[in-house]
Amino acid sequence: MKITKCKGEGQGSCKRCIDNGKWNRMWMCFLYKIEGKEGCYCENCLKELIENENKEVNDKDKNLIEAPEGAEYLSHTINYSPKLGDEGKMMESYELVLEADHFPCGCTYAKRPEDFNEIIKQWQNTGKVYLP
Repeated sequence: MKITKCKGEGQGSCKRCIDNGKWNRMWMCFLYKIEGKEGCYCENCLKELIENENKEVNDKDKNLIEAPEGAEYLSHTINYSPKLGDEGKMMESYELVLEADHFPCGCTYAKRPEDFNEIIKQWQNTGKVYLP
């Protein structure tokens, strides 16, 4: 994320504050431009945007499953795993277990085995995948 000070004389407003219904006015030298985003942003909004972006990156990394380096055999197992639903009824559910050299690396669940096709393909081609 590339950040620069806004240019211009006089006063301006933070785009995010305005979008959130908060009126603000400040000198242009206290506003910042974010590459790829329209408008200028105040320091508080800039900090929040950076925190949110870092959180999204960290959350995505938590769902990353990677095979250990040097793993020679990537496989998977799909198990039928019924779950108890909100209304106390049993619901069909399947568990996908990703394995490297016969050791489990991660798992996820879906209502149908076909829902795993893209995950399995990515796992077998790259040895890493983001699980939902």
